[in-house]
Amino acid sequence: MSPLRASLSTLSLRSRAAALYFGYRFYGFRYAG
Repeated sequence: MSPLRASLSTLSLRSRAAALYFGYRFYGFRYAG
């Protein structure tokens, strides 16, 4: 695997985790208040 491909896969994985995290917090706030 080339370095560029590895960095791209890491970036997509990180952005996916961030989207899940913020989505969870957003829905948590909506249901809480």
